[in-house]
Amino acid sequence: TSFLIFYIFKPMLLVGLPGAPKAAPESQGLARDVEGQNSSTPAPEGGMFDRWLAVHRNSIEQEPYIIALALAYKAVIAEGDNSAWAAVILYVLVACRYLHMLSYLLALQPWRTITFVTALAGSGFMAVLMLLDYAF
Repeated sequence: TSFLIFYIFKPMLLVGLPGAPKAAPESQGLARDVEGQNSSTPAPEGGMFDRWLAVHRNSIEQEPYIIALALAYKAVIAEGDNSAWAAVILYVLVACRYLHMLSYLLALQPWRTITFVTALAGSGFMAVLMLLDYAF
């Protein structure tokens, strides 16, 4: 565990801390017109660069847990009863994370949520499989 903490998670957190980005005052609510007054139209959403930053932030929040879980599963349970299921779940996790990244960048809202929840549920199933193989 100290290897994961000191050599994997710490550098990932140094690259970018997770959390919501600080929005500029203009983007909080209404846009400003030429005179600097609040306009009646909502402020435009961020561009592609902001989406890439959000994808990166989401990746450093979710993927280290999945990587640690997969490595711990292989280290703790070399040949368990559910190792075939664990491999399938890991493939589903990787596919869902890639699809989530693409749907985030392309602003495909229902698919973004579906892939995120599927990957989140898959990581939970992987943790349960590890506990079942380790305990029984």
